[in-house]
Amino acid sequence: MLRRVLLVDDEPIILSGVKHLIDWEKNGCVVAGAASSGAEAERLLESLKPDIVICDIAMPDISGLDVLKKANADFPETVFIMLTNHQEFDLARESLRNRAVEYLLKNKLEAVELEKALRRAVSEWKNRNTLGRLDRGEPETRLSGRIEQAVLELAENHSQPFPAESAALLRHAGMLSGFALASISLSYPVLQDQSSPEEINRLFNWEREITARLAASFFPKSLVLAPPLRDNEPDRRLLVFMWDLPRGEWEIRAGIFREQLKKTSAQITRLSAAVAFSQRAADDREIEAWRGRLGTPDSSKQEKPKPGTPAGHGEIIARVRQYIEDNLEQRIMLQDLANHAAISPGYLSTIFKKEFNQNLMDYINMVKTERACALLRQGKYRIYEISYMLGFENAYYFTRVFRRHTGLSPSEYQKKERSGDGEKFVP
Repeated sequence: MLRRVLLVDDEPIILSGVKHLIDWEKNGCVVAGAASSGAEAERLLESLKPDIVICDIAMPDISGLDVLKKANADFPETVFIMLTNHQEFDLARESLRNRAVEYLLKNKLEAVELEKALRRAVSEWKNRNTLGRLDRGEPETRLSGRIEQAVLELAENHSQPFPAESAALLRHAGMLSGFALASISLSYPVLQDQSSPEEINRLFNWEREITARLAASFFPKSLVLAPPLRDNEPDRRLLVFMWDLPRGEWEIRAGIFREQLKKTSAQITRLSAAVAFSQRAADDREIEAWRGRLGTPDSSKQEKPKPGTPAGHGEIIARVRQYIEDNLEQRIMLQDLANHAAISPGYLSTIFKKEFNQNLMDYINMVKTERACALLRQGKYRIYEISYMLGFENAYYFTRVFRRHTGLSPSEYQKKERSGDGEKFVP
């Protein structure tokens, strides 16, 4: 069966170019319609009910991003590929956070890139529709409860081999490819003595909804579960199971997710959230080895110093370095680090310099440069994209920092890598 595609762009030449760029039937699709505005796109979404939408981000009436957000609410199983220009990179990243599977640069659009994005969209459509049928409880796929139980077996019952039937169930749902687990321990330091069990339960359900929404933003293919309470367990727990995670990139999202959940929980529910991520497993052949490294979910808890007890220099430095690793996509300021370590900026600078014989901001740029080298070696991103991914103000400043730490510009480094003369950057 051919997947139905809707094309959306306010430029007729772009619509025509995309329509005639590839053999759609060869790629398992058919162009079901075309729209020249966001308003027309929303009408055709309702009447045509396309499986895949290839949509321009910037349109004069209703933006492609707004069309995407509305479709997420009204047609959650429809998959979007976004078309964009260089200067709209921030919007492109925002579209990925709203469940678009890919964005393509219009001025560099080639058949091979469109076909690759289309294959990914078809795969995502199949996955969303499989899970959608499970959620709707259609007779032939009344398995949502069994899927949740299988994930709990995968995450919790480490002492016993993972049942073959459960493995087959998750494999059939496409959930055993590039998968990982986040274990979240929630405590009630402020509310424990002030609220009834009913109120705490209400806050826990609210926290679960917050976690699910955040997880969907960072990991489009994810499932949030609340494992049963165990005997004498004072705190509640959540598990986030994620799959189809990109190799070598998802860890950055994991770090940002951890910090976002901790901040959001503290502000909204006043629950204390400690988050620990497992390693990524490539496929179901790694299940038992992966489960053997999970430990118990309580390992996500972190012992915190008692109020008024100053942390040692080593603990402060470790906390700061972890914060840097977890927030490489952000513009990290000295004050942010000082607030995280609960000490003054001047004191933090002094002890870091004493420990590493290096300025703290230089260290941050060195770590970002190391990450930039890894991304450049992958060859998947343009230089300006990497500068945005690592929180630099602009590509010019990123190039200056990169050259200071490697002796090469990013483009020179990339050329050496392609020619085989490059050396891995060592901080």
